Amino acid sequence: MDGPYCLINEFHAHDGPVRSLLITESNYIVSGCQSNNPNVRIWLISEKGEFEEKESSSPIFHDHWVTVLTSLHLGVILSYPNGAIVTGCYDSIIRLFSLSGELLLKLSGHSKGVISFSWTINHLLLSGS
Repeated sequence: MDGPYCLINEFHAHDGPVRSLLITESNYIVSGCQSNNPNVRIWLISEKGEFEEKESSSPIFHDHWVTVLTSLHLGVILSYPNGAIVTGCYDSIIRLFSLSGELLLKLSGHSKGVISFSWTINHLLLSGS
């Protein structure tokens, strides 16, 4: 390939299209998919730039397609000092998970699939459906 960009690695784990990706401040890649078994996978980015699936991480299954991801930064909310992964799904539910995959919180209120996230400067999460 000509130019400054090149493929350095690829990873395979989902049985359907990856619809969302996230790189966390703690050097993890999180991917969410659209499939018959919708889930989120977590990889650690090694010092060599390679992706290593998190040893303690099994797929984090969801009830519908995972359409958007964001992260809750470390130390922003006292209840979650280690941060969290936030997923939005086509089932209209927002979920917070620890990096180990533990479900921390479910937020409902949307009547359609959650497809977008954005953070305000005051650390409020905006979500769109």
